[in-house]
Amino acid sequence: MNLSRLSQNEVLFAEARRLLAEGRSVRIRVQGDSMLPFLRNGQQVTIRPLRDGACVRGAVLFGLTDRGGYVIHRAVSCDASTVTLMGDGNCLRRERIDRQLIFGYVESSRASRFAARLWYLARPVRRVLLPLVKSFLSG
Repeated sequence: MNLSRLSQNEVLFAEARRLLAEGRSVRIRVQGDSMLPFLRNGQQVTIRPLRDGACVRGAVLFGLTDRGGYVIHRAVSCDASTVTLMGDGNCLRRERIDRQLIFGYVESSRASRFAARLWYLARPVRRVLLPLVKSFLSG
């Protein structure tokens, strides 16, 4: 683990959180494959400040996990106090986050949300599909 990189990410995400709290949008470069096939490693996304109605199932949200790590993952369920997130590129792993620790959302089109819903329903076969998607996207 590169501690210098980890520290830089912590500073970056803390600053993003501060800007979102001020009502400003931020651009962040995606790191990792946990949101494949919809968000790719290195892709830039714009995170908007959280607004009423943005924290719904299917929304891509920016939040802080109970382990202290920041994530940009899709909401699979929301209730009054917690949100359950899951990366599109994950087969099983989910994070439950206190709703107060969700700071922003990534805007997406209706078509993108529909495609993401279909992808979510494909969870039982993601283990087979993900290597194919990664191979296709890499060249």
